[in-house]
Amino acid sequence: VETVIEPLGFHLKGNVRQLNASPSFSLVRFETNGPALWFKAVGEPNQKEFSITCTLAQLFPNYVPGVLATRPEWNGWLTREAPGELLREVQEDAVWHRAATALARLQIESLDHGALILGAGARDLGAATLSKLIHPFTETMAQLMDQQTKVPPAALGREELLLLGDRIQSALDALEALGIPETLGHLDLNPGNIIVSPSRCSFLDWVEAYVGNPFFSFQYLLEHLRRTGKADSAVETRLIESYRAPWE
Repeated sequence: VETVIEPLGFHLKGNVRQLNASPSFSLVRFETNGPALWFKAVGEPNQKEFSITCTLAQLFPNYVPGVLATRPEWNGWLTREAPGELLREVQEDAVWHRAATALARLQIESLDHGALILGAGARDLGAATLSKLIHPFTETMAQLMDQQTKVPPAALGREELLLLGDRIQSALDALEALGIPETLGHLDLNPGNIIVSPSRCSFLDWVEAYVGNPFFSFQYLLEHLRRTGKADSAVETRLIESYRAPWE
């Protein structure tokens, strides 16, 4: 850390906070005389977060904390602390609107980078890929239902699971027919993974990155707004409008 930050004019102050440590995960915050720094290293099952994070930091520096250095043999990287507050600690509706707008702009910027993002390890959630997973899903669910011993709930029969599979396929067909472009998405877009400031929004923890329908990510954000207990139809409508405006 000192080797990396000395040329930038910073030095460590000695205050170190270890937030997580295990054989496959490490997260450490270092205080400096300038911005705080974060070191993160990952192993299985989240090893792909290293390559995803490095790729996104290079492609979208306005939306992801900048990577100052990497240690590939550790799957580790060092970043500056993004300025601002976690969205979960903010009460103002306008800040949620800003986050929704930033999400849309990030996704629009990612339109031409799907192959790179998938190559870094993001999940493929395109409609065609999801369609191929329907039959394995229903087959696995049928096997699990055969093993179920607790009632209620009642186990679903194979006919019910086949009907579920047909409905999922119909939904994917309808979604594909809309022609919505596939973009970068985040399957863990909770308010603890978004840092907001007056000038920018930073999105964190990209192990659950995907390429597919962009609106899946926004739905996560909308559901978290509902869980705050302060959302009504007017508040939800304004959040939707904030996300929709850049797309339009």
